[in-house]
Amino acid sequence: MFLTYRRRAYVTLWFLLGATLFFANHPAMAAYNSTAHGSATNGVKRSSAGITDYAIANCAHCHEQHASVGGTEPAPDNSGPSSYAAFASEEALCLGCHGGTPNYSANGSPDNINSLLNTSYGHYPADFSAKHKAKEVQADINSNAHVECTDCHNPHLSGATKHSKGTNAVTSTSPLYGAQGTTATYNSGSWLSSSVSYSALSAAGTEYKICFKCHSGAVGTPETWRGASGTTTWTDVAKEFNPANKSYHPVVQTLAGGTGSSALTNSQLSATWQNAGSKTMYCSDCHGDDNSNTVAKPYGPHGSANNRMLRNDSSFDLWPYNPSGNPWDLKDLGSNTNSWTTRLLCKKCHPLTTDPTDRTQIINYPHRFHADRAVSKTENYPCLLCHLSITHGSGQSRMTGNYTDPSPYSMTLIGTFTIGRSGSSNVETNPKMPWLTAFTKNASPLASGGYTRGSCSVYNGASPDNYNSINCGGNHP
Repeated sequence: MFLTYRRRAYVTLWFLLGATLFFANHPAMAAYNSTAHGSATNGVKRSSAGITDYAIANCAHCHEQHASVGGTEPAPDNSGPSSYAAFASEEALCLGCHGGTPNYSANGSPDNINSLLNTSYGHYPADFSAKHKAKEVQADINSNAHVECTDCHNPHLSGATKHSKGTNAVTSTSPLYGAQGTTATYNSGSWLSSSVSYSALSAAGTEYKICFKCHSGAVGTPETWRGASGTTTWTDVAKEFNPANKSYHPVVQTLAGGTGSSALTNSQLSATWQNAGSKTMYCSDCHGDDNSNTVAKPYGPHGSANNRMLRNDSSFDLWPYNPSGNPWDLKDLGSNTNSWTTRLLCKKCHPLTTDPTDRTQIINYPHRFHADRAVSKTENYPCLLCHLSITHGSGQSRMTGNYTDPSPYSMTLIGTFTIGRSGSSNVETNPKMPWLTAFTKNASPLASGGYTRGSCSVYNGASPDNYNSINCGGNHP
């Protein structure tokens, strides 16, 4: 039996009214209304012909039930129906308000993400098409290397509040809230030989779990996962942050909870990071926009003009090279050159000195001793001589590296360098660093005499590298 036209109209009307009441009172709508996009005061509001009557935060600002199939505000994406009845697909949907062209936002000035997606280093969602799935599992990521906005953000749950430094937690007000992540379980060992297993994707309670979806062994071999499209050799970040490592930055857990690392003293840390044994970090405390302090730009690792997507809070943006293009050197600290007090990445959290004009005030004794020699005896001590170029974690204490570490942890400097003690024997061509083969952390690293010759040993190889002349054990001053 067929309904008359009028009866069908009434049925349709009652259905729409019922659906409206259902969704208005549904728990999912209550959650959405408390998010950045769902806020009644500063939520999503797209200005386009035909939708100007919709209230702020209305679903129709993104989902066009009819116009995504045909209409003028704007024309259908790809000249056909859009996924999920959205007015555009993939990153184009988000950039419709977040800095794209044309920009449809009619509610203030949302973070301009588009300006960061064309920088030298970063995540490039426009490079991928039709690879992301709404209900993705790790296997989908492993077989289809990609990054889309919704790999890191859940548009129906994400907040707008920047995280508090000192914790790695993703709270309900975070822009990352509701995004999927993968958990690493460390089964045995430390450093690069550790055994790690990964759980199925779930809502990420910490930022690093979102990063681990791609930047870890969860994808198999991260070094080759993206193939030739990667501009920099990727590494297994999960292994680098293993709490069993001899040293690591506290991303996965605090330093106090690790089996191999230990916290620095308060005098070795900036005010934000003091009492380090109880604190954790976000990956984006170091990686993000190259001018994050500019109000018009957002936080987060969207893109940067700086190598390794290093974040710049108006300063502290360079590692491992200084503004002159050479490796940072203790001579920079000793002679206060190359704007190290404002450009050296480490200085962002590690004060290193109480007075940059007086090298005797350098806090850590080994740094102070070698910085003084660098100036008084015109010697050179690159930071990379002892420390890794990738400072997530290490198999040795205090983020020092080992000559036997594989690339890119052990890196080759291209060019001719004068390194270490004065004399012709310390001229090296394309030297491989770090030179350390062993390092023993001392209980009193700040005090003069806290370290002895036996605390360090270096590579004692044959020509063409003259490392024997710099052997700490036999030739230390």
